[in-house]
Amino acid sequence: MAGGFATVKQVVSGDTFVLVGAPRGGPPPEKQLSLASIIAPRIAMKSLTKETQDEPFGWNAREFIRKKIIGKQVEFKVEYSQNDREYGWIKFEGNSISIDLLKQGLVKLKPNRSPGAHDYDELKAAEEEAQAAKRGLWTDDTAAANATMRQVTFPQNDPDFVKSFAAKHKGERLPAIVEYVRDGGAYRVIFTQDNIYIPLILTGIQADGWKRAAPPLGSDNKPIVENGGGGPPQQMPLEAEPFAAECKYFVEVRVLNRDVDVRVEGADEYGNLYGTIWHPKGGNISLVLLQQGFAKIQDYSARMAESLVHLREAQKEAQTKKMRKWKNYRSATTAGGSEYPAKVIDISSADSVTVIDLTTHQERRLYLASIKAPRPGGRGKEDEPWSLDAKEFARKKLVNKKVKVVVDYAREPIQSASGAAPPPASDAQGRMHYVSLIIEDPKAAGNFSEMLVAAGYARVMSHRADDDRAGNYDILVEKEKEAVEKKLGLHGDEKKAPKHRLNDLLGPQNSARARTFENSLVRLGKFDAVVEHVFNAGRYKLRVPSQNIAISFSLGGIKCPMTARPTVAGGKPKGDNEPFAEESIAFAREHVLQHDVTVCVDACDRGGNFIGSMWRNRSINMAVELLELGYAVTVGFSVQQSPYRDELLAAENKAKQAKLKMWSLPDMASNGIEDEKDREVDDTLTSVAVVHINSITSFYIQETHNPTLEAIIGQLSEMEMKPGDEYSAGGPPRKGEIVLGKFTDDQQWYRARVESRDTLTEEVTVLYIDYGNGEGLPLSRLCRCPPNLTTAAKPPQAKHCTLAGLLEPPDMEMDAAQYLSNSTASKLYHCKVERIDQSGKRHVILTEEEAHNHSGPPAASLNELLVRQGLARLDKKSNTKLFARLQKEEESARKSHVNVWRYGDVGEDEEEDYPSLNPNNPRAANAGGAKRK
Repeated sequence: MAGGFATVKQVVSGDTFVLVGAPRGGPPPEKQLSLASIIAPRIAMKSLTKETQDEPFGWNAREFIRKKIIGKQVEFKVEYSQNDREYGWIKFEGNSISIDLLKQGLVKLKPNRSPGAHDYDELKAAEEEAQAAKRGLWTDDTAAANATMRQVTFPQNDPDFVKSFAAKHKGERLPAIVEYVRDGGAYRVIFTQDNIYIPLILTGIQADGWKRAAPPLGSDNKPIVENGGGGPPQQMPLEAEPFAAECKYFVEVRVLNRDVDVRVEGADEYGNLYGTIWHPKGGNISLVLLQQGFAKIQDYSARMAESLVHLREAQKEAQTKKMRKWKNYRSATTAGGSEYPAKVIDISSADSVTVIDLTTHQERRLYLASIKAPRPGGRGKEDEPWSLDAKEFARKKLVNKKVKVVVDYAREPIQSASGAAPPPASDAQGRMHYVSLIIEDPKAAGNFSEMLVAAGYARVMSHRADDDRAGNYDILVEKEKEAVEKKLGLHGDEKKAPKHRLNDLLGPQNSARARTFENSLVRLGKFDAVVEHVFNAGRYKLRVPSQNIAISFSLGGIKCPMTARPTVAGGKPKGDNEPFAEESIAFAREHVLQHDVTVCVDACDRGGNFIGSMWRNRSINMAVELLELGYAVTVGFSVQQSPYRDELLAAENKAKQAKLKMWSLPDMASNGIEDEKDREVDDTLTSVAVVHINSITSFYIQETHNPTLEAIIGQLSEMEMKPGDEYSAGGPPRKGEIVLGKFTDDQQWYRARVESRDTLTEEVTVLYIDYGNGEGLPLSRLCRCPPNLTTAAKPPQAKHCTLAGLLEPPDMEMDAAQYLSNSTASKLYHCKVERIDQSGKRHVILTEEEAHNHSGPPAASLNELLVRQGLARLDKKSNTKLFARLQKEEESARKSHVNVWRYGDVGEDEEEDYPSLNPNNPRAANAGGAKRK
């Protein structure tokens, strides 16, 4: 640009200007030009090496011409260069600005030594006019001349001055002029009222700038230094971030050398002043930069901003339009469903809670979005200040309350540097859900995170601009500001934080200390406590605020099912959970965990476990409730010592009669819960079909013309799956639970009982209780059984049986089962039930229906036919009514060497060791068998 038209970008002083051309695909070319033939007085400046103040009329000269031509188009021409500076003339609206300055007496004319000064005579005449009028520099009033010199303060290296200035003017809008633009977010301004020249950082935003490149690394992975290793690291060049140049130009043409207002908003420890620049016409420059995608929100300083909400809206506008920095922006990924109702059951810390999802009825650990509360101690660490107060605040606000969970974002858990286990996940994918909890109780409705922050029990976390955050993040910031101003909780004096010293009496190492509290707790009678943890439905960790102790507490007189315990800490559990263990624990967690309860201690055992009674809601005896629901059984020696023995026994009997939960299990005896014996019966089923065969000692029958089975089939065919009916890896069905399974062969739903579960493949083995067959199914082919189809509502329609008086033939079990299958295919049988053993298996005699109903001699039963074919042996200990006939058939098969007898006698040796129960057995008299009366 040797000449032509340009825009005045900056007025450096009364005689030096920065001109820019028209932009073409980026920032335009620019030129610094000094006016030829004139010289202006200097203005105050500070560099790394020196600091100078104004010369008389220096600032007046700069301001006179700045207000006249800044941002305007001018005509210029470069006349010569000298000492790397270019000199020439500038005209505005056809008039020479040099003449205008000379006429005002704000500059002086140099001697005519400049080459080609074509208008020197005009310039000389303008200066003489000012001299004659004694304007400006030509005044005789020395005091007036000195009054034009400002005393400028440069506080760049004085953090205390900057902080005091920020404190004095915080929230005020002060007039200023932008003197320098480093990048879109950093400036130097002069506050014209106090003549303070100070660096300014825009509050709440971060724009692209220039950063020094990292020095190259040597073979030792250390920066290469100058002077052969004896000097400092190499000074690397500055590198521009993607939109640095464009952003700087965008700002310069709007605010550089402009009169603006600066709202003072704060200062940091390093002496950086934070504020917002308000252009007289363009408004808040920070909003403009965000809207154009030149900047992003910087949370550290955003909290000082006048309106963070407006900043966030401006950034969202740029993100939506994918402007510049947000070209590849994608909206935050949440955890699937964004909202769902839940009930809070546990508080781990004030910002980490466990809820029951009311749509799926599963427990979830959730984390409050964008805030951090003090952590409780553990593993040798002390509680952080205010942690227990914050947890108590959360407990009283949330526990047992229905809330709306709003999922703000989800993240993968970050592994701890110490190797500790990551926090519990919130979903089956292992992600942590960061949420907002909306309390829906009319008496205390609202956003819990806002309540926690407003009370000073949590801090708002700083996020990077592209990080996910709470939807009400800006409100949280405002609440934190209020808490800081009031010096509440965490924002007050840490030394004044309440001290809570809890005497932990749990564990074998504390058993002796725990026993020393026995007498005092017994004397207290009923006292208040808080349930801190549920070990199982009958054992808890209680915190007793009045005594500042934590104890292990067991409900006296009852026993609850136990979960499998790991062989080592953190290891895989050995064995399976006892039936209904998980369900009973879930009941206890939902109804008493983190609740205030009433407790009465009766004794303390040798292990330091306190035993007694516990009431929830002041009146509901927890042990009685568990017994009534079938989640517990009484323990004889313990229940006799309980002052509530009669209530406990009555509750147990009620559940037993209704066969609830534990009392619905067929294997109560083998679990030691109920000691039943074999039952002699005399039942007859007139028409049955054999529907599934495992062996001749294990098969299933169904009664024909069965309206109950038809009703079950009809209800299953009309059933529709509802949300929450399915199972997941986080909440699989337990052993013994009645479920619905989709049978592989016909893809239809049938009732089934869970037999086992493979923890590696998550495959569940089920038995179809109405048909007797079973298979392995994935969780996706299982769902919860509706109440109207449970075994309590409709018993299993397939009856487990064995042929009375028979034993399987050694090495020919499959042949015997095949014979039974061929014999019973497409046939109906008359069934005589003689006995039901401890496992619930029926000992039956099967006779073909047509043959049984035919007049004449008694037809041979399937029991006899199998013995006759040598495909079964007589059980010498059996007391079946067919014993004599079976003995006769076996003798015949033995003589004929049929099947199992083909090589001679089998099974004689071991049978001598067991006495017979059959009076017709010739060995019964010697073996102690009783005769049938």
